[in-house]
Amino acid sequence: MSWLADLVPSAVADWLVTFAIHSTAILALALLASIALDRRWLAFQERMLRFSLWAGLVSSVLQMAFSTSPLPLALPTAAPAAASGDAAAVPVELATVADPIALLAAEVLPAADAGAALPPSFWLAVAAGGLALLGALWLMRAHARLRDVLRHRVPETDGRTLAIAAEAAGALGLRQSPHVSRCAGIVTPIAFGCLRPEICLPQRAHSLDDDQLRAMLAHEIAHLRRFDPVWMWLAAGIHALFPWQVLLLAVRRRWGQLVELRCDAIAADQTSPTTVARCLLDVAEWLKPDPARAVAPTIALGMAARPSALRRRVETALHRGAAGRLPRGLSLCFGSVSLSALTFVAPGVRTGEDLAELPPEPAVVESAPSPGATPGAIELQSTLALLRGEYAMLEQELERLRARAANHPKGPAVSPLINEITLRLGVVRSSCEQVESLIDRRLSEISVPSSR
Repeated sequence: MSWLADLVPSAVADWLVTFAIHSTAILALALLASIALDRRWLAFQERMLRFSLWAGLVSSVLQMAFSTSPLPLALPTAAPAAASGDAAAVPVELATVADPIALLAAEVLPAADAGAALPPSFWLAVAAGGLALLGALWLMRAHARLRDVLRHRVPETDGRTLAIAAEAAGALGLRQSPHVSRCAGIVTPIAFGCLRPEICLPQRAHSLDDDQLRAMLAHEIAHLRRFDPVWMWLAAGIHALFPWQVLLLAVRRRWGQLVELRCDAIAADQTSPTTVARCLLDVAEWLKPDPARAVAPTIALGMAARPSALRRRVETALHRGAAGRLPRGLSLCFGSVSLSALTFVAPGVRTGEDLAELPPEPAVVESAPSPGATPGAIELQSTLALLRGEYAMLEQELERLRARAANHPKGPAVSPLINEITLRLGVVRSSCEQVESLIDRRLSEISVPSSR
C-alpha cells in the first residue's frame, strides 16, 4: 500500500492544516468584529469580511512556499510500529531517536513493508479531497440550475425600462448601459456577467413606478460596478472547495447581507431612502406564492430575497447615514497587516526534513549493574548496552533498506542512506570493542584478591 501514500505527499496535509489554522483565525476575527460593529461602518465591515474569505488561502500558500512559519507543528507521518517481542527493542529505540540517520531511515522504512498502514496525513488529504469534489459538484449543479432558468429569458423591449437603465448607468459611472432582459422564472432581479454585464428583471417589474424602477435598476447596476457577481462566485467556489470550514458559511451570509445594504445605499443616493424602502416592500410581496399564476417562479435572489433580512434592509435604507464612509486606506491597512500577520506570525505545519533538524532529547536508559561493580564500571556497562542496542538497530535498518532497494528499484534513492548506516556500523563496532576493553581492564583492577 506504499504506492497509495506516494500519490498524496505529506505537504498536502501540511497545507490543509495550515489553511485551517489561518482561515479560522481571520474568519473568526472578522466575524466577531462585524458583530460588534453592528450597523456602524458598514463599508468597512463589507470589505473586511470579503477580505477574510480569501486571506487564509493566500497566507497559507505563502507560508508553505517560503517556509515563514515561526512555530512549525508536525503531523504524524506513519502509524506506530507494532511492539516487538525482543526485550532490547525498547531501549534501542529510545537510544537512537536523536540520531539523524535513524530519523531519516524511519521516514523511508514504513513504505518497505507491504502491509504497513497508511499515514494519517494520507487519509486527511483524501477526506479533504472528497469533500472538495462534493462541493464542486454542488456548485456546478447550482450554476446549471440557474443557467437553465435564465435560458428562457428574453431581451427587454420596454422603452421606459431601457431609458431608466441607461440613465442610472450613466449616473453611476458606467461607460455603457448593461444589457437588460426579462425572465418569467425569477421573482427578484439578478445581475451577472463581467465582460458582458446583464440585468435580468422579473415579469412584474413593469408594475413599479419610475422611481421604484430606477431604485431597482440602480441597485443592480451598483452590483455590476462593484463586481459583486464575480466576488460572490469566488466566495462560493472557496466555500465549495473547503466545506469543512464552517466559518465560511457564516461569513458569506453576513457579507452577502452587507453587500445588499451597500447597494441599497447607492440606490438611495440615486433616488431617495423612502423610494428604496417602498421598492423593497413591493418586491417582498412578489415572494408570496400566487395560485393564479400558471408558472411559478423558481429563483429568488437579490433584493429582498430573504424575508428575514427585509426589516433590517428597510431600516438601514431609511437611515443611510449609519452606513458610514471610511477612507479606503483604513481597509488597505487592515488587509495588509492581517495578511502579514497570518503569513509571518500565525503557526503552520511542516512535516518532514525541516523538523528532523530539531529531534527530541534522547531518553536516559538505565541498565542493571553487575554485582559489586564500581560507579565507573556501571557507566561503562550502560554505555556498552546502548552501543550494542544501536548496533542491532542499525543492522535491522540496513537489512530493511537493502530489501527496499531490491523490491522497489524505482522508489526513492536509498543508496546514500545505506552507505551512511554501513559507516555508522563500523564506528559503533569499534566503540563496542573499546568499551569492552575498558570494562575488562576495570574489572581486572577491582578483582585483585584482597589477601594482602
